[in-house]
Amino acid sequence: MFESRAFWQVQGAATLAFHLLGLGFGLFSAAGFAHPLATLWLIVLGIHVLEVPIAFLALRGRNVSPPNVVLKTLLLGFVWWVPRRRGIYQR
Repeated sequence: MFESRAFWQVQGAATLAFHLLGLGFGLFSAAGFAHPLATLWLIVLGIHVLEVPIAFLALRGRNVSPPNVVLKTLLLGFVWWVPRRRGIYQR
């Protein structure tokens, strides 16, 4: 399962949907970012920020540009860099 490209792609799609949902609740709900889902989204985004140095270490020597690592880690988190490190997307 963890070696399946489709598994990681579904996880990535779910993560992007969560980002859109959380941002949407934060911007467009009456409670703003105090809405529980928007607050959870901010926590997840903070975790993704903390993942950036780990992603750089994990992808060292894999010929991935730094802006690419930062952007994809902020959007997808470990769902992007773990399969990249394992070589699943290169198969």
